[in-house]
Order: sequence, then structure tokens, then C-alpha cells
Amino acid sequence: RDGEAFVRIEPKLLEHIEVGGLQVWLTPLGPCAGLYPELALEKGGFYVREAGGERARVRFMWAWSAPVKGWERFPAVSTPLGGGAAREAE
Repeated sequence: RDGEAFVRIEPKLLEHIEVGGLQVWLTPLGPCAGLYPELALEKGGFYVREAGGERARVRFMWAWSAPVKGWERFPAVSTPLGGGAAREAE
């Protein structure tokens, strides 16, 4: 609406993610000047806006990802025996 949309992130999810590592991907489903996310985590989500201040009414797909809080407490994954490289069948 009016060149922007607000995408709400479930509050229970926000409690369990490192919001500093939040990444958002946007794919417009029609012609536009380009889309970008503007984080508004204090409001519980992010705005999707069109580049250049344009106000197109374009549908879009979105996805986001963020590290889980406390994930660093788990040990690093070791390299599989044999180096983990793919091998052709002999």
C-alpha cells in the first residue's frame, strides 16, 4: 500500500533469534524500481519499500533468516574422515 508493506515476525521467534544477524530476501512479482527491507524490530518486523521513493503496487515474495540465540554453545562440526570431498564411484 502506498509503495510499502509491513511484514510482522512472530514475537515468539524474535525471542529466540540473534536479530543482529537477521537477513531478508525480497523478490518482486512484477515491474518495479527494486525492493529493499527496512528493519523495524521495535515494531516486531520489517518494512518493504520500493527503491527511489517510488510507489508501485507490486506483489512480492519474502524470506528471512537469522542465527538462533545460543547456537555458539554447540561444538563445531568436524570434517568427515577422508576430507569430506565428493568422490566418483570406482
